[in-house]
Amino acid sequence: MNIKKFLSLLLCFVLLFAAVVGCGKSDGDGNGNGNGNGGEPPHGIDLDAAMTAFEPDTVMIKSGDYFITWAEFYNLLFRAVKELSYNFSMEIDWDKEVVIGQSLSDVALSYITDQAQELLVSEYAIDILGLSLSQEDLDIIQADVEFVTEMSEDDEEFESLDQFLNSLGYYNLEVFKQLRARELVQWLLITALYGEDLNGMSDSDVIAFAEEHEFMQAKHILLAFLREDEGYTRDEIFERAQDLLDILLEHVDDANFVDFFTSLMIDLSDDRNPYTGEVNSPEGYLFQPEVMVPPFSEATKSLRPGQMSGIVETEYGLHIILRLPLIFDAYPQREQYTLRELALFTDYNNRMQEWQDSMTFEFSPEYDLIDLPALFAWHEPHEH
Repeated sequence: MNIKKFLSLLLCFVLLFAAVVGCGKSDGDGNGNGNGNGGEPPHGIDLDAAMTAFEPDTVMIKSGDYFITWAEFYNLLFRAVKELSYNFSMEIDWDKEVVIGQSLSDVALSYITDQAQELLVSEYAIDILGLSLSQEDLDIIQADVEFVTEMSEDDEEFESLDQFLNSLGYYNLEVFKQLRARELVQWLLITALYGEDLNGMSDSDVIAFAEEHEFMQAKHILLAFLREDEGYTRDEIFERAQDLLDILLEHVDDANFVDFFTSLMIDLSDDRNPYTGEVNSPEGYLFQPEVMVPPFSEATKSLRPGQMSGIVETEYGLHIILRLPLIFDAYPQREQYTLRELALFTDYNNRMQEWQDSMTFEFSPEYDLIDLPALFAWHEPHEH
């Protein structure tokens, strides 16, 4: 599927979910986020007041001809606060220190400002590269407009499309279209650099990234010291490891040695952790040195791909390690992205940083007045 069409479908899903859970509007017992009770702030965050803190076309951040208005900046705030407040259902402790010397308010505003700057950098970058949104992109935006229009008409709680969009953090339809265009600009840039399927990182690029960050791939057979609890002595565990190593050395030159090693690993290895063990990594571990205990990492680093270690002792037991060539589409330990994706993201971030460094950002006086604890204050129920 074309990635931009996928993104459009994803937006539809997000908007549909937001409407179902009732984000941005008061519910029957007053736990809402717009003004209720005759204009008085309800129990919750008064989003109407936050949205109208500045005029919607007030420029907040600018770089040359590129700028972010309050209407656009507010939408980024809305999304972040919605997550922090678990869909606006709980109070946020804005003063809580989350980084040394920085409160949650400081960190949140910095994060949202970075997002706003990234939008401007993307816009700047496509101009530098001579790119522009296509008719297909404009059709996607129009399809999104028709989708939200239909949703607003189907929801009886909203009297207008703008009111429905307000509940999702958008000032009006024009702001919705502008932000959708900005999002598509980001993907236009990414797909121009890496292809529609995001497979534009060559194997040599991934190898260079992996070498720079010391990624290694290996399988191992572990004879755990925990076997002492089963009546084995430590000497017996060492003897078993040596016998196993002798068997492996007899076959190390076989053409199918990796398969032979794997079969013994499946039958004999004690690495059975349901979350991190090799039962969930049948292709072996893909890791950086700091992820594994030092003796394991050092032993693996000393091997060439295809080479097997001797007996390596760690705090967990005795290992026999087989280093393997990198599998680019495997997931490194403790990562949610594949090695190729990590290489792509790193390359993209480096490019974005270079473009950003060539820009000069100006922050308006109104930006300096943004006060998240005041804008998104929690209001308790009024007593009548």
